Amino acid sequence: MKPRVMVINPEVYMYGGAERQIVELCNYLTFHDFPVTVVVPKAIPEFKRNFADARVFEVGNLDVCKQLFQKFDVINPHNHPAELCVYPAKFPTVWQLNEPPDYVLQGEPLKPEERKIVNESVDEIVVISQPEKERVKLLYGREATVNYPGVRHGFFSEPSVEV
Repeated sequence: MKPRVMVINPEVYMYGGAERQIVELCNYLTFHDFPVTVVVPKAIPEFKRNFADARVFEVGNLDVCKQLFQKFDVINPHNHPAELCVYPAKFPTVWQLNEPPDYVLQGEPLKPEERKIVNESVDEIVVISQPEKERVKLLYGREATVNYPGVRHGFFSEPSVEV
């Protein structure tokens, strides 16, 4: 039996880059027979309808995630603060860090308690660029793995529409 994967995203109010990454990852995993459940507080229909076989479970808030962890073998949080909900439980966790918390982007230092939580509960950090990898090293004192997102050729090769 392949590992059961829980993907967590803190909110889906638009179908942007991070949401597309989640859909592509889940569709890849389910194509390869990994059971995947996406857990979000609430998701827009556009997000939900793009999954091939992954289940989307709307939970109202991320605190509910902790009650579900034991049903999964790998936890994959995306986007801050999803990585924080894994603590203090210890489950195999791979964090897809698309960007650091908003307050860090606005110039504030990373909260020490958040650094502690990540370092104690996240096994692997995955980023999409070399600059983000370097930022992870500075903020968390950790190495990250760069996984460059692919380009969906079919989407970009469709005829453009004049507006």
